[in-house]
Amino acid sequence: MSNMTAIIYTIDPIGEKDVAQEFLKILEKNQLAPQKIGLYEPLKIDYSFEQAVAMWTQEEDGCYVEGIGKSGKAGGLLGKSKNPLISFNMNWWRSTRKVYVNYIDLYFPIKTFKVYKENIENIFRETIILINGIYGYITHSIPEERQHVTGTIESRIPGIFWCNYFGKKYIDFFGKERITSFSWFKIETLENGGIISYLAKEPNKELIKSDDLEMQAKIHLGINSFGDIDAFKANPEEIQIKNVPKL
Repeated sequence: MSNMTAIIYTIDPIGEKDVAQEFLKILEKNQLAPQKIGLYEPLKIDYSFEQAVAMWTQEEDGCYVEGIGKSGKAGGLLGKSKNPLISFNMNWWRSTRKVYVNYIDLYFPIKTFKVYKENIENIFRETIILINGIYGYITHSIPEERQHVTGTIESRIPGIFWCNYFGKKYIDFFGKERITSFSWFKIETLENGGIISYLAKEPNKELIKSDDLEMQAKIHLGINSFGDIDAFKANPEEIQIKNVPKL
């Protein structure tokens, strides 16, 4: 199956009730609310708005800080729909000792994307605004896997994909002129000042056949911010430390 991913990262707290409510409203408005929810697979609980909010905000000890141990709270929620086929994964951490990167992922086959393309892009944009996203992307699985190296967004930028979101930290890091001067297929500015850029018209055409466009964009922005694929193949366990914004 040809799969796709949409992911949004933030350093803002997202475990609060109002965030849960608004995200679920965004899914419902775009006809992509989950049918099943849970804290772990397999998901057996029928979706209801109230139950999903309660599970989203459920806290447990879970923030490990080097040299201190557990400090703070953590939570998460999984949601899934079979018709149309789509799922989401949300994880959050909250600690007074460390800034954590929280995120919301969406997973869906290309078949779902073709039918709900506008809805998925709306969810992506609206969620960025809701959680004050710092970085994110939408991609087919082939370019994502092709560019993957060991690490997190705190150590390397995951890549350049069909749809890329750069928040203020990344705009300040690269420079707005450098980002906007690349020959993107399409580029837009969100109401929060963030930039969304598209590398090609479709996520499942030339971008899965060749890495030419993504390499051109990475070289333009600064290749040292992205993973070294040859080094990853030589040593997959090494965490690559690249030139990235301080979060």
